[in-house]
Amino acid sequence: MGQNRSSNLPVDDGQLIAEIRDAGLAPPETLTLMVTDGCNLSCRHCWLDCRSHERAVPVPADAVMRVIDDFARLGGTQVNLTGGELLTHPDWCRILRFCCDHEAVTKVVLQTNATLVSEKHIKALLGLRLDKLMIQVSLDGARARTHNLVRGPGSYTYAVAGLRSLVQAGLGRLVQVNFTEMAHNFIELPELLEMVDKMGLGRLISSTLIKGGRAAASSHISLPTPAQYWELIHLYETDAFFRRLYDLKATVAAIEWFKNRTEPASDSGCSCLKNLFADAQGHLYPCTMLLLDRFASESVYRRPMAQVIAGVLARWREIPIVSRQRANQVQLCARC
Repeated sequence: MGQNRSSNLPVDDGQLIAEIRDAGLAPPETLTLMVTDGCNLSCRHCWLDCRSHERAVPVPADAVMRVIDDFARLGGTQVNLTGGELLTHPDWCRILRFCCDHEAVTKVVLQTNATLVSEKHIKALLGLRLDKLMIQVSLDGARARTHNLVRGPGSYTYAVAGLRSLVQAGLGRLVQVNFTEMAHNFIELPELLEMVDKMGLGRLISSTLIKGGRAAASSHISLPTPAQYWELIHLYETDAFFRRLYDLKATVAAIEWFKNRTEPASDSGCSCLKNLFADAQGHLYPCTMLLLDRFASESVYRRPMAQVIAGVLARWREIPIVSRQRANQVQLCARC
């Protein structure tokens, strides 16, 4: 997909960082690595349209670890390990241990649906260095029917069992529950927050459904309505219990906007490239939210990351330009 800036000549890391800044972009800080495109579930809203883990070919652990080393040499500090379902990778614990023990990595996120969590997985997790680790678990409702509509029959029961196992092992404080906002589940967000608190989990993070990938073709799920968002904001404004619990352990973009709406917008430049994403085929993208073919590189699992970025940087330079044009030319963006 990408083209080299030149041949396979070595690229100086310091020079590349300077070129990234000159392009109006920020150097890498976070890397999300899709180490397998295989999953044990088949969710209706899967953005990456993952396949069955029985047919997937996981990325070799040595290739994953080499990419993490390359990323760290460019100054990156946070690694998010994802899939598919990470726990279906035969070397998931070896990769996770490498990240947790890496001197340059300050935060490691294990992203999972938690349905496969077993005593074996718990024992492996307890053997890791835990001071850098966060376990990010997807839960799309406070009730089985709501969650299962998206992730399949029985998935809620197994996910909650996995969460309880993590709590019983003393790992609850490391768990962040990720909730995808959809029209059918949005009303359960306050209930889910109470559930997170009562179970002894660390935090609830909510993000909006992306109508791409498998979600684009699904007639069963849709975005929340503006009225639903205003109802949640009203709840935050009027319900002291919900407000206290939310401020303690939740983040929802709509409420954060409401809380900070009087603050001037920051002008810190384009954040693309700060949050790199590599898919299971090794295509490197400048942002987890910008998975477009025109911005995809060649395989980062086969070539040094600095060389890969250097080869695609000419295209990535377009991103801040397009961002500025949108802010000036699109009326709704200009008013935001």
